[in-house]
Amino acid sequence: MNQLVSVVIPVFNTEEHLERCVSSLIHQTYAPLEIVLVDDGSTDKSGELCDSFAAENPTIRVFHTSNCGASHARNIGIKESKGDYLIFVDSDDYVDEQMVEELAKDMNRNNSDLSISALEKSVQEDFCIDLKPENESGILFLSEKHLIFGPTQKLYKSKHAKEIVFPENVKYGEDLLFNLDYLRRIKTVSYINKCFYHYCRRENTLSTKVRWNMFDNDIFLHESLMKWYDEIGVLGNRIKTFLYNRILDTAINSICLTFLKECPLNKIEIEKLIRRIITNELVVNSLQIADTSKYARWQINLIKQQKARALSCIALIKRAI
Repeated sequence: MNQLVSVVIPVFNTEEHLERCVSSLIHQTYAPLEIVLVDDGSTDKSGELCDSFAAENPTIRVFHTSNCGASHARNIGIKESKGDYLIFVDSDDYVDEQMVEELAKDMNRNNSDLSISALEKSVQEDFCIDLKPENESGILFLSEKHLIFGPTQKLYKSKHAKEIVFPENVKYGEDLLFNLDYLRRIKTVSYINKCFYHYCRRENTLSTKVRWNMFDNDIFLHESLMKWYDEIGVLGNRIKTFLYNRILDTAINSICLTFLKECPLNKIEIEKLIRRIITNELVVNSLQIADTSKYARWQINLIKQQKARALSCIALIKRAI
């Protein structure tokens, strides 16, 4: 396979990490390759660095936009990309030099529509599956390992990716929604048990900030995932257990955030939020299906009994300590 691969990189205020990221892509063993940098209104020197990289390397193209978020930047990158295939990399991360080549070989070898590499090594062997009910185990593995949630360490076909966009009207989780739309358009997914992508967590990024009162957004993402599982016919007991475990995690984490002193909600807002959480249909159902053993018994009992006021009182007491 020697078709052009486009690497789309949204950039926002990552001047300290950007050179390492771009360098890891310039030195890829695969060719032909283009690097599409989308400066999302950076206020540091990231935009200038992007322009200097492009001036030195003809395979790099740069686009500047006002700050509208990573989804908007990725959508510009998709639109402007010229490759037959797409890869997304975040500007504060970096990749091994053989990543593109290995993903391309895997896709070509298996004739798959999406190639995914591991986030961490496991005992799972490489595989290629059709998105059908008989392959529930493979789909569950990709789900449990969080391999269908983010846009990185994947090789997409541009002809499918250009039909969709990253939603710009959701608070977070837009990458999962993009992937679900992509998966609806394809037949086969392949997985290689090799790690090429290196995440570098930074302070004050969306992934490290506390998200207050995001329960409704979380539930929307769970509902979207459940809908896709149902569409491909894999919403059996194992997938349901995985999904309802996530839903119960969401509910309890959302409640526990109200226990923090930093929580900006007042007494009335806390009780309203907790009541909405514990009466949500998916949360109620999760108590019958999910594994509740890892949580404190008093938490589960109060949620089962829908004791919103009691939970809100506990939140206020814990905040006062």
